[in-house]
Amino acid sequence: MTPWLILLAPFLILRLGDFLTVGGRQYLDVPLPKHFLDTLVPGVFEGFHTSDHFQIGLLFPLAVLACFGAQTLQQVFSARHFQALVLLCIALVAFEYYQPVLPRIIPKEQFTFLEALKDEPDNVRIINAPSGRGNSKNYLLYQSLSSFPQAEGLISRTPSAAYDYIRANAILDQWHRNREVICSNEYLNGFGMSEALYLAALDQLEKDGFSHVVFHPSLGHGFSIRKSFHPAQPFYSDDNVSIYRLDDLRASCPSQAQS
Repeated sequence: MTPWLILLAPFLILRLGDFLTVGGRQYLDVPLPKHFLDTLVPGVFEGFHTSDHFQIGLLFPLAVLACFGAQTLQQVFSARHFQALVLLCIALVAFEYYQPVLPRIIPKEQFTFLEALKDEPDNVRIINAPSGRGNSKNYLLYQSLSSFPQAEGLISRTPSAAYDYIRANAILDQWHRNREVICSNEYLNGFGMSEALYLAALDQLEKDGFSHVVFHPSLGHGFSIRKSFHPAQPFYSDDNVSIYRLDDLRASCPSQAQS
């Protein structure tokens, strides 16, 4: 069992992450081995973006050690009692991890907005809002059905650097943080943004090829950013989504509306 324990040890240590964490609180003044390995061999260890990835390395050594344990128990118990013990262990594990599979039925009307986007004359490149790991599954389904290129903000198990583009854009950064943002030169409960900054963010999105923002109010965090689209008028809206061209958002700025 010793070689398997030796193999298990580094994965257990790396599974602890970059810094000591106790009760959800991270102590940045207590670095752990992964922190130093990220610095020394970034090409290898930075690829493991979260410590959960090292859990994969734990499974095989633990399985082998479990076999050794089962072999020891087999020598202690009679064949009949050992079989009962194995069945009991299987039943306990099955009970602990049992989770019924509930079908999810998506109404046909929820996909109607894709037809409206197909009628748009320009190349359609979508920004979906709000962000969210659960939301991303919906957005990937819509992309599979429509083939429109999209950006949607938050996918699990990705490195922090994956969101550098989003953070660099003033509008996307606010939505990524689940905050409302409107084009206004006045301070409005913390979600007003100067016209210059707002329009610069839209210009950047247009330059990079984005054409539409699809707002899904019923999805997670939709309530948090709903005011971001007032007073812009969507070119399409139904019970599930509102679709705005970037020009629609530009027209929501006071100076643009006056002109």
